[in-house]
Amino acid sequence: MTKTKNPIVELTPVEKVHAAFMEDFNDTELQERFDNFERTLKSLKDRYNELVPNLNDALKDQSTLNQMILDSAKMSFINTDAIKRLKIVDGYLTENMKIADDLKNKMAYEQDLITKYKSNSNDRLFQWWKTIKTIEPDTKPWLEWKSRYDSKII
Repeated sequence: MTKTKNPIVELTPVEKVHAAFMEDFNDTELQERFDNFERTLKSLKDRYNELVPNLNDALKDQSTLNQMILDSAKMSFINTDAIKRLKIVDGYLTENMKIADDLKNKMAYEQDLITKYKSNSNDRLFQWWKTIKTIEPDTKPWLEWKSRYDSKII
């Protein structure tokens, strides 16, 4: 009994290009990285938004304490309690303003990565569309074709 071999089907150039595009489109590595950037950005924003009200309250306390110290000095009275409290508030502000600035810088960095990934993905989609359009002229117009694929980062 002889075994029959399945004939090897040779893909046409159009099918090869579509297969290469779908392989690129279905690769999830860039999408996973992009999703991680978005999760990180959300986490940073949440932390920043939790910190800002506390900083605003501390800034109000600092202003109030400064005014109390000034008013007591005008009356030739040294308010040591206010001075002690001001040192604590100043220390808190110094430490947490650095944290807030660091969070802002990290958010900007993550947002830049997100923007670059979106831009690069759009450019890659356009290059694929141009290639497919060249070998298959009845391909849909760019904006219509793009709408089928732009939900994913490639």
